[in-house]
Amino acid sequence: MASIAAAAPTRFYVACDGARSERPDEASKVAAVQEQMRSPSWTCTVRSRFLDRNYGCRTAVSDAIGWFFQHESAGIILEDDCVADPSFFRFAGELLQRYETDERVGSINGSAFAPRYLYSENSYCFGRYPNPWGWASWRRAWARYDREPADWRQALDSPDFIGNWCNRRAGLKWRRRVMSAFTGAISTWDYQWHYAMWRHQMLVINPSCNLITNIGNTEEGTHTTGSSPWSNLPLQRVDSPLRHPTAVLADDHIDRFLERWKFKSGPALTRHWDRLRWKLGLMNLAEARGEHAKRPQS
Repeated sequence: MASIAAAAPTRFYVACDGARSERPDEASKVAAVQEQMRSPSWTCTVRSRFLDRNYGCRTAVSDAIGWFFQHESAGIILEDDCVADPSFFRFAGELLQRYETDERVGSINGSAFAPRYLYSENSYCFGRYPNPWGWASWRRAWARYDREPADWRQALDSPDFIGNWCNRRAGLKWRRRVMSAFTGAISTWDYQWHYAMWRHQMLVINPSCNLITNIGNTEEGTHTTGSSPWSNLPLQRVDSPLRHPTAVLADDHIDRFLERWKFKSGPALTRHWDRLRWKLGLMNLAEARGEHAKRPQS
């Protein structure tokens, strides 16, 4: 809340799923969070969507985002376990205006997982991987979202679904992830957002410095209960004025980095070895975050 208070939005939308019945101590915690969100420390109009029972991430989060875009044509979305650098709000606000009608762009990330030196001198680049921790988008883009599209199986089977921009291993892995979301094997909403972005060939904006940090890798987390090298990333500030790319084209080098290090889409032996070394404490944080990676020469 403190990072949002610094931006002091005039309209503040808050959504909260209900407590999980299998966790008897959760109801009081949910009530405390809801009470805090009803009374922000700055002057603004508050709209709330508090559910009386637990619907899970798949339904509660996607319905909340849809509810938000019923009222607003564009905006910023923060998950409860994420903290934003104050410059993120200015960054997202400017780019929401700049690309308001550009159908090629569907989302604005706040996280930058690759080391700063891998990016160009611009303030941001384009890519293909949306991240849900702290982001911004438009009603026009979210209108493409469908939690249960009728033709998803045919779309995933099509060789053009992901295309040539993704290596074969990453493509197979993402198809499995998206399938698990659509079949209900996991309760999540964001893989369906990946699907919508890729199905409609929308790009995401990646900042060249990290503007969001996730502090939710704890035992109380829903999907992030274990140790992760990507949690608690240091926050950075994006300079003003923003330096804009000259073309709306994906930066393949950043996407390749994410596939190898963030999404672990390398060879199976490398993935398992990296995971084992991390769990045993044999891989330091810098190595786990791929901070030694080099950008190919142009």
